[in-house]
Amino acid sequence: MDKGLPVWEVLSLPIAGQASPHEAGSSHQDTLDFLLPKLTSISCECDAKDFTPHDLQRFIQSRRQDNLALAQLDACKLQKIRISLENHCSGFTPLAQKHQEDRQREFLEELTTELGVDVEGLQMDIEWPYSESSFDEAFLPSYGFEDVNFVDG
Repeated sequence: MDKGLPVWEVLSLPIAGQASPHEAGSSHQDTLDFLLPKLTSISCECDAKDFTPHDLQRFIQSRRQDNLALAQLDACKLQKIRISLENHCSGFTPLAQKHQEDRQREFLEELTTELGVDVEGLQMDIEWPYSESSFDEAFLPSYGFEDVNFVDG
């Protein structure tokens, strides 16, 4: 596989009525068929620095199109996605562990309302980057300063 294209882009299908993720006229267009058109389940750890929430949404959108669009591509609908995102992925703000469920709910809402993705029957488990510290610790005067000495005077 050409190392010039990110994996998420290569695995995305063209979305009906939108420009292909494989730009027309690119050197990849003629030689690259859509990889894994029958992909229904994916589980991975993502540590790509250039992978953003928008990229993940577009991938899911491309794999959850209506049945007619998928049939024209001879492709299957994504049924299950499990992805673990590393802390250095671009655009993914590390969260306190307790906020993971809220972020997943917001992500699903964005998929359905903004992109019109049908998530009925989609099993989705996204492990968002998380911070070891709690939200409250971020507001301590000494947070982020290794060598702070307090003198009571």
